[in-house]
Amino acid sequence: MSEPGIKSMPPLPALVPSESKGRRVTRRIVAIVLLGVSSGLFLAAGWLHVASAIAGSPTTSAETLLAIATSQNVRHAVATKVVDQLEKDTTSSLSQTIHRQHDRMVTAIESVIANPETQTLARTDLIVIFEALKTNSSVVVDFRPLLYRFTSAMHTVDSGIPLKPTQLRHAVVTIKRHGRVLGSAESLVNFELLLAAAAVIGAVLIAALIVRRPRLRLVALGLSLGLPALVLIGGGFLITGIVHQVHFSDASSKIIATEAARRVAADASVSGVAELIVTLLVVVSFYVVDRRRRARPQATPPALT
Repeated sequence: MSEPGIKSMPPLPALVPSESKGRRVTRRIVAIVLLGVSSGLFLAAGWLHVASAIAGSPTTSAETLLAIATSQNVRHAVATKVVDQLEKDTTSSLSQTIHRQHDRMVTAIESVIANPETQTLARTDLIVIFEALKTNSSVVVDFRPLLYRFTSAMHTVDSGIPLKPTQLRHAVVTIKRHGRVLGSAESLVNFELLLAAAAVIGAVLIAALIVRRPRLRLVALGLSLGLPALVLIGGGFLITGIVHQVHFSDASSKIIATEAARRVAADASVSGVAELIVTLLVVVSFYVVDRRRRARPQATPPALT
C-alpha cells in the first residue's frame, strides 16, 4: 500500500545490455556463413531433383534417352546417325548401296523411329543396358530385332538391302562397363528431401535466433532460399548455351546434344520453380508466426510503490 500523498512510481523499463560493435559484426558474419550453407544445401537438393528426373533409375534413364531420340526435332539427326552406323557396319557392297540412297533411307528410318513398336523395342533394350550398368553386371544385348526394323525400311527404298542382313557388326553387344554413377543415382536421390529439409530448417533457425531485426529476418530467409532457386533456373539455361557453343564433329551430334541440354534446362526450371514456391510458403509462414510471437504481451517487472 502506498502512503497518502505519495504517488505510485511507474514501472521501470527492463534493462537490456547493449551489444558491442565487435559482437554485432561477429553475429552478422556467423549469420551470413550459416545462411550460405543453407543456400548450398538447398541448391544441391534442387540439382539432385533434376538428376532423379533424368536418371533416377534404369527405367527413368531409358525414358529420358528415348524421349530425346524420338522428339520431332531430333528424329532426323538420330536417323542420320543410324544410317551412317549401318553403312559402317555392313559389307562394302551394301555400304555403297546405302551411300547412294543415303537421304531417302534417312527419311524412311525417321518414320520407323516414330513407330510405337520400334520405341517399345528400344525401351526394352535400354532398360536392360541401364540395369546392367546399375548393378555392375555383364549382359548380352541382341539388337537384331530393332536393327531389322531399320533394314526393312531401307529395303523398301532399295531392294539391294536385305531385310535381315547377316553380317551386321554390333548386332549383338556385351555390356561389361561399370556404371558407378547410375548405380549410386537411386541412393543419392534419397538425400534430396533430407537436404531440402535441412536447408529450410537451418535457414529458419538462423533467421529466428541470430538475425535481430524483423525485416532483416524475412530478407535473410528469402534470399537464402530464393537465390538457389534462381541459380538453378539460370544454370539450366546456361548449360543449353554452353552446349550450343561447343564444336561437334557433325551436325547430327550437335542437334542431339542440344536437345538433351534443353531437357536438362526444362527439368532445372521445374525444380527451381518448385523451390521458389517452397521459399514463398516458408517466408509467409515465418512472417505470420514471428508477428504473432512479437505481438504477445511481454512480462513487466512489478511497480515500485
